[in-house]
Amino acid sequence: MPIIVFVSLRATTFFDSKSHGTLSAYHSRTFTIFPPRTDKVISKRLEYSLDLISNGKVPGIESGNIHLTDTAKYLSIVKKSFDSNDDLKEFIENMSGGNIRYTENIYWKWSCRHD
Repeated sequence: MPIIVFVSLRATTFFDSKSHGTLSAYHSRTFTIFPPRTDKVISKRLEYSLDLISNGKVPGIESGNIHLTDTAKYLSIVKKSFDSNDDLKEFIENMSGGNIRYTENIYWKWSCRHD
């Protein structure tokens, strides 16, 4: 009796398993959903963070405990810097290979560095 099984995998995991893993024993039909552009994800997350701050609705932070205006200024500077730096966006895209988790790690390390 034929069955259909859906498995959600990252592209690298799929190709590794297809070449020398469990999936190598089966004929698979693949459907690919491409991840969003990494620069759009970072920009949207910065916008979301700024919106939370401007509305005073930062999860886990009670108003008055932290100077959110300084945080908002910092995030605005980071966002403007990122949005205007095409080389940085291209570097992050190439280093992450489209993997949003890698993208976040690369970007946050860049934005939080202290020279």
